[in-house]
Amino acid sequence: MTLGTAVIVGVGPGIGLELTRAFANAGHPVAMLARNKTKLDTYAAELASTGQDVRGYAADVADPGNLRSAIHSAITDLGAPDVLIYSVAVLDSDSPLGGDDQK
Repeated sequence: MTLGTAVIVGVGPGIGLELTRAFANAGHPVAMLARNKTKLDTYAAELASTGQDVRGYAADVADPGNLRSAIHSAITDLGAPDVLIYSVAVLDSDSPLGGDDQK
């Protein structure tokens, strides 16, 4: 049985990369989406060296058209997804007493 693509939005060096490894190890082609194409290419090269079909797509989730285009490219290249993970973080310095609870 051929597994569908895993599309992971928000891949960085932590959870996103580990999710990529997990799905690739399970046999899914994986599309990694994030803003930094250079880092994605590094991750993809590392995983491709072990025979896994992993590709990176530059995407900025703050731009819906850009995100939609990147997902469309991933589906065109790798096939329809079985899995879509949206793991995007907003990093903002804060403190327990000085935070803005409206963000």
